[in-house]
Amino acid sequence: MLRLAMNYLLPHVRAGKLRALGVTTAKRVEAVPRIPGLSGFESVQWYGLLAPAKTPSGIINKIHKEVVSFLGTPATVARLVADGNQVAGSSPEAFSGFMKGETTKWAKVVKAAGRQPE
Repeated sequence: MLRLAMNYLLPHVRAGKLRALGVTTAKRVEAVPRIPGLSGFESVQWYGLLAPAKTPSGIINKIHKEVVSFLGTPATVARLVADGNQVAGSSPEAFSGFMKGETTKWAKVVKAAGRQPE
């Protein structure tokens, strides 16, 4: 069994070299709707842009506006979805909350495994 990012595995699944048992998302992935989500288990790969602490909000907002504009173009959406990604362009505040949630979730996993962050 192997768990990797969809964009790495999808070409092999499509070529019949690997068989996907499920996706680690709550819902099915648009690029491969026949593959079920794994109930009660969610581990997703995500991308985001970060800036140094105390970066002026005007700069953050300008970058955010440009990124959301780019993510909304049909060509960008088509390419990302074809690679198995789900496009989401949230606000800087929402992304911050998401990252905090991910940190909390995975800290619990690390602790349950008896490991220490390195």
